[in-house]
Amino acid sequence: LPESIGNLKCLKFLNCTRCVKLTTLPESIGNCTMLQKIVLSDCESFRALPSTIGNLTYLNAIEFGANTTSGCNAILSLPETLSQCQQLFDLDFTKCKFLKSLPTQMGCLEHLTDLNLRECKKLTDLPVSIGNCTQLRELSLSKCCGLSTLPKSLINLNRLTSLNLSKCTGFFDGEQVLNVLCKLPLLQVLNMKGCKNINTLTDLTEGMFPSLIHWDLCSMKN
Repeated sequence: LPESIGNLKCLKFLNCTRCVKLTTLPESIGNCTMLQKIVLSDCESFRALPSTIGNLTYLNAIEFGANTTSGCNAILSLPETLSQCQQLFDLDFTKCKFLKSLPTQMGCLEHLTDLNLRECKKLTDLPVSIGNCTQLRELSLSKCCGLSTLPKSLINLNRLTSLNLSKCTGFFDGEQVLNVLCKLPLLQVLNMKGCKNINTLTDLTEGMFPSLIHWDLCSMKN
């Protein structure tokens, strides 16, 4: 994209779906201060968001993987300045298979309600600060095979209603996972289908999972 895109002062929506040769956005994108949504689905060569993304204070959604077929396989990390986009409520990184980390200050995204990290297979941990995303309602970590634990700070996600951990084969200690989640007051859906390496689950006592309606444990072979 041309650097001159920064002259589009009224731009609110940028859709680059299946721009398979696109590797990044120009630094001048930070001048499009009215921008609210960026879609980069199936941009197979996309490597990095510019640090100027932090200037987009009206940005409320970034989609790398909504309805994706192949994903954005080249992106490895996200700029720390992303945490300055405090109006973000929807982040979708589905099939960013080589994404290794999230910004350490993710917790600054106080309006974030939906975070989709499905098939981010190289992601090894979640930042502790995610516990400050207290508006988060849906979190998908399906097929995040590199995850082996959940940060204890998830216990602060008092509005979380749905958590998808299906096929997270890196989890072995079911007690650690459930001890983090058991006191979430609004959690209704917990998907642990295919977490085949978990071999123990904690004892369930009164008061744990007070709102849980649906718990999927299919194919937990151990």
